Amino acid sequence: MIVPPIVLRWLVIAGLFAAAVAFGWVKGAGHVQGRWDAERAAQSLAVAHDTIRQQAISASAVTRYVDRVRVVYESAEPIIKEVPVYVSAKADAAAPVPVGFVRLWNGANRGELPEPAGAADEATAAVVLTDIAAQHGIEARQCRAVEVQLIELQEWLRQQLALSDEKAE
Repeated sequence: MIVPPIVLRWLVIAGLFAAAVAFGWVKGAGHVQGRWDAERAAQSLAVAHDTIRQQAISASAVTRYVDRVRVVYESAEPIIKEVPVYVSAKADAAAPVPVGFVRLWNGANRGELPEPAGAADEATAAVVLTDIAAQHGIEARQCRAVEVQLIELQEWLRQQLALSDEKAE
């Protein structure tokens, strides 16, 4: 069977067209894949860069926090140790602490209102003024340490948000 030349010519043209389309498809796909890979690499690099900056901010905040808390504890320790100098045994004996005060103090530390006061609350507690002063020093030190922690946490958050804002621009 002889194929007429016109049909053969059209088959060759169709084959060349199919080859050109296939070649374009492969080259285009490779080009798009290359651009996509480049974008992903750039994103990964940006994420790594941001992660390093975030870790640096965190490390700096932790260092500042640890240093400031150490200062809080070091400055509070002499105050606590000096309680017996400022509140003497004579003052302890002269000012008995009622049980009601101790119940109220402990309730306040727990965040609870104690039971209603009664006659038993007027009795003298085993707690003395020096114990109260020392405990107040310890609690004030802890309060200052938490304050420092919150200040540093707020500063850390500000810096992290500034980093996010930089990235968004």
